[in-house]
Amino acid sequence: MSAGNQPDPIAPRLRPAQVGIRQDLEVHRHVFRGEVSYVFRDPMTLAVHKVSEADYQLCAALDEDRPLGEIFDQLVEEGRVEQEDEENFFQFILGLHGLGFLNLPVPDNESLYRRRQQKLKAKRSAKLMGFLFLQVPLINPDTFLERTKHLVSWVFTKWALMVWAVVVGSALVLLVKNRAEFFTPIGDVFTPERLMGMWFSLVVLKIIHEYGHAYACKVFGGEVPEIGAYFIAGTPCAYCDCTASWGFTKRAHRLIVVLAGVYVELFIAALAVFVWSIAPSATVKLIAFDIVVVAGVATVLANLNPLMRFDGYYIFSDLLEIPNLRATAQKQAINLLKFLAIGVPIPPNRYSFGLNTGLVIFGILSALYKITIVLGISALLSTKYLYLGIGLAAFYGAMEFYKAAKNIGNYLIHSEEAQHHRIRAGALASMVFAALPAVLIFVPVPRPIMATGMVGLEREQAYYAGTNGFIESVHVNPGDVISTGTPIATLDNPQAKEAVDTAQHQYDAARIRADSLLSEDPAQAAIYRETAESSRKRLEREVELFDRLEVTADSSAVVIQILPKSKEGSFVTLGEPIAKTGSGRWVIRGLVREALLADVGLRVGDEVEFRSASDPGATIPATITHIGQLGKKEITHETLTALGGGEIPISPVTGEANEPYFEIEAIIVGQPAVSFGNTGRIYLGTHSEPIATSLWRSGLRLMQKLEQQ
Repeated sequence: MSAGNQPDPIAPRLRPAQVGIRQDLEVHRHVFRGEVSYVFRDPMTLAVHKVSEADYQLCAALDEDRPLGEIFDQLVEEGRVEQEDEENFFQFILGLHGLGFLNLPVPDNESLYRRRQQKLKAKRSAKLMGFLFLQVPLINPDTFLERTKHLVSWVFTKWALMVWAVVVGSALVLLVKNRAEFFTPIGDVFTPERLMGMWFSLVVLKIIHEYGHAYACKVFGGEVPEIGAYFIAGTPCAYCDCTASWGFTKRAHRLIVVLAGVYVELFIAALAVFVWSIAPSATVKLIAFDIVVVAGVATVLANLNPLMRFDGYYIFSDLLEIPNLRATAQKQAINLLKFLAIGVPIPPNRYSFGLNTGLVIFGILSALYKITIVLGISALLSTKYLYLGIGLAAFYGAMEFYKAAKNIGNYLIHSEEAQHHRIRAGALASMVFAALPAVLIFVPVPRPIMATGMVGLEREQAYYAGTNGFIESVHVNPGDVISTGTPIATLDNPQAKEAVDTAQHQYDAARIRADSLLSEDPAQAAIYRETAESSRKRLEREVELFDRLEVTADSSAVVIQILPKSKEGSFVTLGEPIAKTGSGRWVIRGLVREALLADVGLRVGDEVEFRSASDPGATIPATITHIGQLGKKEITHETLTALGGGEIPISPVTGEANEPYFEIEAIIVGQPAVSFGNTGRIYLGTHSEPIATSLWRSGLRLMQKLEQQ
């Protein structure tokens, strides 16, 4: 970077300024992992910041009656700072000003303007996704808590903890003993009525949960200035501001405040278990069940999850004695990444190798978890509002990608650290912003070509109802070997039998009448002979329809599909499927998109591999014996479509796929353990195309499948 682009030194501008630390700031001394630190709490913004002992000494040296330059010179004389640290000292003063700890009577120079712009951008970015995590302050409960804390102070005593342990432990034993009966209604949880009940239980219990935190904080001398509601994708969750507890010098008191919500909720869940065990009413049992599920399971899974900034996170942070755990962990992960990428040395710290490794892992997981939460909410929205959910995921992904790319670019090009490793930084920047996009867009990479397939037999024949009727009996079962003429199923249709009897009677009457008139009136007899012939043809038709009530095999085969016995007595109409038989060798029938078939160049005789969805670890070899001559959009096997649980998206209106598919058939080699109707994937070979093209096609197919839901 040229000298003209270097920011102006801030020291000459700030040396004449006279500032001091705000007197209303709350300061608490702590010892974290054997090292003294100081925690500042701003009662105006409720923000909490930790500084080292050395930084605190600099803060304590500030005097609003003396210029900053004079204070710095005195610190140099006392040996607490070095003369070359002057610019860093005044940058530290600017940092205090940015935190709102003091007010600087200096013009809004380039540095301050840049800081302000960064803050405004951060706020705007937060608001873009703020509708997913809306925070609404409601009341200031501090006065009420102060007046009533004596009523609940006993809850946080050792004796109360002993009672809590006995009650919760007894409830847990009771729950384990009756777990089969207790979890019986779990399958009905997702009915609208039950969901409404659990939602109401969640709201009430979370209010009690937050008041548990609030009273614990108040009992130990903290201030609780705010209670409100979080709306996470529209679901309300209460919160309270107990940041005053971070100033408690005793770690036990801080942990009690953090655990108070879980402490109270689990006690309520235990009482609900006892109510469930003695309640005579099914309604009361269901209400108790809902409370146990919400207060017990939801508390453990959500509040005690250290990856979310709820109770578990602060417990984890306090036990490790690392304030701002997430920021510290992500900083350690970034330091490791900078070391691996361009060789920037990892700054030394007081943590052990094992703890540093754990912090790096936690930093990566916490960042990924945030992405997972947003994508999970997007998926949930997609079930009701498809394009809203997809749009949210795409917008969030694009925004995060832009931020990451911008930060990486600024660091590699402008940071002082990268300047000391210019060659590696330049190479990395070129790779990230030029080589990598070029590879994604232009460089072809091999990818597997897969098709959806289903196991069948070489020769298959379907049998349908030849007429309307009731299923009288089913004579065979799947797997039975049948021969020509074997009865498969019998239908009953009283109207068909009546029609045969009527036609027979008409035929017999016309024939007898013709015979009786033959000698007396030959002309009249000829008319009745024509009537008899017509009646005979009608009788043949009715007999043929009657015979169709008996479904019989046309050839020797194995029964692979048949109406279940439970269908006996049910009515079927003309053309409804009754059974399917097969013979010959096992085959795989699959459907390949027209574009993929052209890419892979598949021919008869080529070897392919099949992996069943039920056993994807087993590979079954097969040989291509047939490839359809014409691509078609009508999908014969519904099992392979999205409507039947497969992967081929089809239009719910036309019933057709949105692109042509070719049917292929492959004979299975050997005698693998397969059964008719098994679906899976056929590996046809490889094809090279850019990753970006492959991702684009995958995205389109995903959109098509989601539209079927």
